[in-house]
Amino acid sequence: MNTNNGGNMAYIRQCENEPLGFIQFTFITLEGWFFKERLGFIREFWVAEKFRKQGHGTEMLSLAEKYFKDSGIRRIVLTAEENEQQFYLNRGYTICECISAKNNKELCESVKLYCKEKWNNVYKPFSENAELSINSDKLPKTYVIKGMEQEKEIIGFYQLIENDNLTYHTKLSPFVATLYVDERVRGNGFGELMLTHAKYEAARLGYDKLYISTDHIGYYEKYGFREIGLDIYTWGSPTKIYEAYTP
Repeated sequence: MNTNNGGNMAYIRQCENEPLGFIQFTFITLEGWFFKERLGFIREFWVAEKFRKQGHGTEMLSLAEKYFKDSGIRRIVLTAEENEQQFYLNRGYTICECISAKNNKELCESVKLYCKEKWNNVYKPFSENAELSINSDKLPKTYVIKGMEQEKEIIGFYQLIENDNLTYHTKLSPFVATLYVDERVRGNGFGELMLTHAKYEAARLGYDKLYISTDHIGYYEKYGFREIGLDIYTWGSPTKIYEAYTP
């Protein structure tokens, strides 16, 4: 097993000096009003295509699970593509995903109220896009994260929109907009979860790139985004533009 200074552990498997796969994992902490729980987090997991369906993935996952169990961890979380989910379901995992507001008026109303309480400055455009996303087959899209077993309340949201009210980069699309993680659970990978989800959703819709307009520096770069230029919102505020490739 390899360990780096960032607290990530990894198992790497080889066959006659040829790498056939690896699994990278770490610990995260989930906190709420009445609980605090340390979880295992599978950060990266890959098996070379020609070595798949031979038991290597199961064996590496079992090694990570044993490490967590020996460390006193009761639950493990991870992200997975749709075509990978059955692998985990067959091994006792359950799905906890970003919930779409499409065809879900009740969820739409709940997340609108949550946005108004937590981030009122963006409530008007968020609310408008949320309403449109109920019946939209393409953009905009609204996604919601709810708490885990102890709390089923909303703890975050984001939207995918066509363009983020920019002056010059008007042909770029789609954009991640109004990404929010509840203060109580920040630092536990939910922002990364939503950004990863956004990349796969953009790819599913046929886009090879995903964009963000933001004044944050040093956050989105950690998740594969790079700065590509400056712009001005239609109301006059400056912003930076970031892009990332979809899977």
